[in-house]
Amino acid sequence: MFRSARLPVLVLAAAAAAPGYYHFITYTRTGQPAPARFEGNPVQYFIADPGPAAMAAGDSPVALASQIRAAASAWNTVETSEMRLVFGGGITPGASQNTPAVDVVFEDLPPGILAAGAPRVRGDVVAGANGPYVPILRSQVILRRDLSQQPSFSDAFFLTLVHEFGHALGLQHTLTSGVMSTEVTRSVSKARPISADDAAGVSSLYPARGFRSSLGSIAGQVLAGGAPAQMASVVAITPGGLAVSALTQPDGGFRIDGLPAGQHLLYAHPLPPAQRPAEESPANIQFPLNADRQPITEATVFDTVFYPGTREAQTALPVNVTPGTVASGINFNVQRRANQQLYAIRTYSFPGQVAVSPAFINSGNPARSFMVGTGAGLLNAGQPVPGLRATVIGTSAAVLGIKPYGSNYLQFDFQFNPFSAEGPRHVAFQTATDLYVLPAAMSIASRQPPSVAAVIPALDAQGNRAVAVMGSGFTSETRVQFDGAAGVVRSVEDGGTRLVVTPPAMPVGHRAAVVALNADGQSSQFLQTAPFFVNDAAETPALSLSQNSIPPGIEIAIEINAPGANFADGQVALGFGSSDVAVRKLVVAGPTRLVASVAASSSITSGPVHVQVVSGLQTLGLANGLLVSLPARPFVMTGLPQSATAGAAVQASVFNAPALANGTLLIGDRPVPVALNGSLLQFQVPQGMPPGPAILRLQLGGETSLPALLQVDPAGPAILGITNAATQQAVDASRPARGGDPVSLTVSNVADPGTLVAPGRVTVNIGGIEQTILQVAPSGANHNIVFAVSPSVPAGAAGLTVTVDGRASQAVAFFVRTQ
Repeated sequence: MFRSARLPVLVLAAAAAAPGYYHFITYTRTGQPAPARFEGNPVQYFIADPGPAAMAAGDSPVALASQIRAAASAWNTVETSEMRLVFGGGITPGASQNTPAVDVVFEDLPPGILAAGAPRVRGDVVAGANGPYVPILRSQVILRRDLSQQPSFSDAFFLTLVHEFGHALGLQHTLTSGVMSTEVTRSVSKARPISADDAAGVSSLYPARGFRSSLGSIAGQVLAGGAPAQMASVVAITPGGLAVSALTQPDGGFRIDGLPAGQHLLYAHPLPPAQRPAEESPANIQFPLNADRQPITEATVFDTVFYPGTREAQTALPVNVTPGTVASGINFNVQRRANQQLYAIRTYSFPGQVAVSPAFINSGNPARSFMVGTGAGLLNAGQPVPGLRATVIGTSAAVLGIKPYGSNYLQFDFQFNPFSAEGPRHVAFQTATDLYVLPAAMSIASRQPPSVAAVIPALDAQGNRAVAVMGSGFTSETRVQFDGAAGVVRSVEDGGTRLVVTPPAMPVGHRAAVVALNADGQSSQFLQTAPFFVNDAAETPALSLSQNSIPPGIEIAIEINAPGANFADGQVALGFGSSDVAVRKLVVAGPTRLVASVAASSSITSGPVHVQVVSGLQTLGLANGLLVSLPARPFVMTGLPQSATAGAAVQASVFNAPALANGTLLIGDRPVPVALNGSLLQFQVPQGMPPGPAILRLQLGGETSLPALLQVDPAGPAILGITNAATQQAVDASRPARGGDPVSLTVSNVADPGTLVAPGRVTVNIGGIEQTILQVAPSGANHNIVFAVSPSVPAGAAGLTVTVDGRASQAVAFFVRTQ
């Protein structure tokens, strides 16, 4: 239980200029922080060829490339960030590379350095809609040329890849146990690689719509002896396991973004000293730069305290966070000290016979209800330092005792509250003179990790080729990875000891490491090294393209056919080895057919580029398969919408068309008579046009335009009913809703019946005001969408629309009464 803090000052989130988290910062002449970030979105990444010179036993370049792609995709799961990393292929030697991107390269690194990543080339400070920033022109992820001691299928190597991609996007180290923490205190896992702190970091740099309105912030200042404490880490935590942090600026100011509504405890702590020779600065963080690009190198050392100034979490005052606002004026006055005693603590658990870090503890197994820890300041001559205490923040567990574990470790014994939920928990370590808080020091689990004993050929319920993954601890939410590519779990059988899985496409004879990942964050590699599945039934399809050239500055549609392939949604990527050729849209039109909308930059140099299609673990390529060249008069359609429904009216612009007004537009294989109004083309998508990608070609006077892509969407959602979820009565003119009321919409055409739909894919709008989605749930052939009526909606009647993945419903009348 915590006492309530004084009410902080609340201001609109948009009014705060200082960034949360900590990025690669350059200060302007007026003192504004300008973080390094990419300007465009999405950002392509490229994998250098040749790859590493040496690999671990059983590993392969195919497996490594799949783990790199999976690590990049981990950042794409953050719904509050607009940043998306997309595969661009192997780097085509000599190809044009003017557009900003990320290069994954292999180099000789100093001893002790596993990998590195950072923005490599940065531009000058520019003004942006959310404040000044420094454009990233090129970033790198650097892996060792000798990977013989780092198998790519290990959990640790995967998390290193995710970590380095974070650096490449503009994120620095954090002390909050997320993937952007160093390996010493990192508490995430392959099953759950992105923490709330990581999500806040990338979202504050690349905010998606709704990031600042759906989440809140805390701001204040840290003073040490009356002077600003520079580069102090301020962390907001909840007893349930959330932790999000920010570093202070030269004036001691901070702001923590990306916090969910509710009460949060805050603590301020100094950066740990540099662990040389591997680290050159505290926590190996690059210091901010002044306007002359010189580093500001002071990092204040002080006593760690909880807000407002206590060393005990039990007496700390929580700060309430409200979405869309900043709780400001949360200030610390701390005492300077010469050095730290407690820092860099790492924890382990033993779900089997092997130590696992981070610590996952099965609360139902009293024999293993402990964790082991080591770090600076914990031990003296093999014994706990005098007066050492450890406290789990919250009521989920109590520390029963601390004792030596060998000569370099301590064992912390726990008693768990039987009603504790699963998830990470924070632990405060204290001596008479120091305090160290380790976010997510352990994670509570209610079961053992999954285990994979064998992988054998099998058939699914429809008689298709599959594999049976034999083991234990499987649930309906278990995912199975073959190297870095996901299999499709078809069924869970025999009491969670057998999974029937469709494996991803892979080369003939490929050996794929098979790992099971559970939703609680645990991995089968917590118990044993991954077994291998050998693919003995596959063929190598050959690629063919409908277009073998593309003009600079033009976007065209390309069909890709690969007889014998088995393309599947979510498992296919397309790249051209040049950051100046981008895939705007990629659609799996069938097991052997892809349709892509591909754009070449206007600044690209003419010449050939490689074509590379990745399907699961299988890579299909065409060396120099696409030529960038400028025809004398490219006849093109531009300005098409990304998608339209059957029957919708569409318009586009036409350039370099013959001087004729009438012609025929082929939409797939359906001819539609059209008339041009100057360069304006208007047409209607035929009724009954099946959903899917349609290639458009305009025929005028015997000439045919370059192909363009239009995605024909299913019919938009339709609102069938509006009910007040509190009263279970219909909302209409006689029974209007109030601000704050929960309202349930019955909507058709949201998705296939029974399909779960993430709330982030749905928008409810009333009179131009976006509503907060509470739940989206299937209901027979329809879906129920529950939202809270915003108090900002004025009284009276207004149009209500539902949008799902960009498909909007017709507006219906929604009635609101005065409060």
